[in-house]
Amino acid sequence: MRKEYYFQSKNPECLEQYIGEYPLNSILVTTLETNRDEGYGMVSRAPEPSVRFRDFLGLDYPRKVVTIEPVMDFDLDEFLGWMLMLKDQGSLEYVWFGYNSNLDKVQLPEPRVEKS
Repeated sequence: MRKEYYFQSKNPECLEQYIGEYPLNSILVTTLETNRDEGYGMVSRAPEPSVRFRDFLGLDYPRKVVTIEPVMDFDLDEFLGWMLMLKDQGSLEYVWFGYNSNLDKVQLPEPRVEKS
């Protein structure tokens, strides 16, 4: 049985210090709920999405995954462009996508179903 290790952070810059030390069967992961920075500080204390994307893109690592969960409304062309940049870099293996599962506790600006 092959095992894989996931190292995930909403602050991908912190993953950089360990490049070269991750086991070969490791994948680096970050969460990008949206591409929109405006108002993001009202829902999270994580770095703004554009900062996370830029830092994640800058990681020199061959295996990456993005989680878009819980998804917030986004600008399709720009957000898709981010994923394509990671894919073109040759490092993006897949994207996990999910809606908010705590609707009774957390209200987020979600996209229309048609958009996702």
